[in-house]
Amino acid sequence: MKKITFFLMAVLVSAAMSGQVFVGGSLGFSTSGSSETSGNTTVDGPTNTSLSINPMIGYYLNSQMAVGAELGLVFTSENNNATPTATKISGTYFSIRPFLRYHLVEMGPISVFGQGSLGIAFGKSKIKTGNVTNDGAKTTALEIAVKPGISYKLTDQIAIEAFIGALSYSSTTVKQPNDDKEKSHELGLNLSSALNLGFVYKF
Repeated sequence: MKKITFFLMAVLVSAAMSGQVFVGGSLGFSTSGSSETSGNTTVDGPTNTSLSINPMIGYYLNSQMAVGAELGLVFTSENNNATPTATKISGTYFSIRPFLRYHLVEMGPISVFGQGSLGIAFGKSKIKTGNVTNDGAKTTALEIAVKPGISYKLTDQIAIEAFIGALSYSSTTVKQPNDDKEKSHELGLNLSSALNLGFVYKF
């Protein structure tokens, strides 16, 4: 095991010295809530919070093509804020997405690329009602996606990346604590105007 570890470290160090390894990722956070006031009484509505951490490492096979993998860790929280007893559902989800990237067009510091990935994700949730906590649903998912992306070099080593939408297929299984299962499949083209921004550092 130590020999394998030392070998992998040697490969990474050698590749980094030749400028072929890159690292990056993105960090996301969102929260939402509401309240309703009637007379002198204010009632809080449901609140939702999500935090995502997505580190990435890749290796350039040549000037146009790269391979790599992206890890994902997502924490979610949903609270209905009901009175007198509120219910909170918290979830933790992990994913890994190996990818193949190909740079299509380069114009100075701007590069347009396509990225294909095959990802697997799994996670579980907890349900807390008052002071009682129970296991919630367990989720597993498989996704195949092709995403268009654009990169802008700030320096020779640092770049900003953005993805807009994806052509994807996903299969999701949700297993309840009573062993009931729900399976769903989705195939779609999403060209959302929302940007998924990330940073990349090339050694």
